Amino acid sequence: MHLNAVAWGVQILPGEKTIKSPNELLAPLGFDSVTSYVWVHHQPLNNFPRTSYTRVRDASIDDWQKLSDKFDLPYAPNVTMGWDSSPRTIQTDVYENVGYPYTAILDGNTPAEFKKALEAGKAFVLRPDVSPKVVTLNAWNEWTEGSYLEPDTVNGTAYLEAIRDVFEGN
Repeated sequence: MHLNAVAWGVQILPGEKTIKSPNELLAPLGFDSVTSYVWVHHQPLNNFPRTSYTRVRDASIDDWQKLSDKFDLPYAPNVTMGWDSSPRTIQTDVYENVGYPYTAILDGNTPAEFKKALEAGKAFVLRPDVSPKVVTLNAWNEWTEGSYLEPDTVNGTAYLEAIRDVFEGN
């Protein structure tokens, strides 16, 4: 069994506290590697109400090596399909930048742009110095946070096809 811990930096949930020394906890708790849950835990969504998916993607890709260097355990890069927590809001409220779930939405998260992130993730883990060869994905069914790979009426199975196209045979 391989245990992978999810760790992040930007505190977005009410009451969250930053763990000052995650390395002191991960190995003693029995984890084998570490990853991220979603890009917005590491990248600020500076433009409200919409932030560019490609900007956040590129910043996240740039951070993979930094995160890998930060942790004593191996780091598995995360690829995020999208982010839109507005379904978790009270729909009659004014949508203002007041904190989760009233946060910016990632805009432009098309299957083609997602595929570019997958290709970067694959390239990162295929480096000889990276082990395990794992890329984590967010998420299968986070419908209320706008990050889901399940087929929908807009893109059908295009996100799943992007995964297949990038990782088939690997």
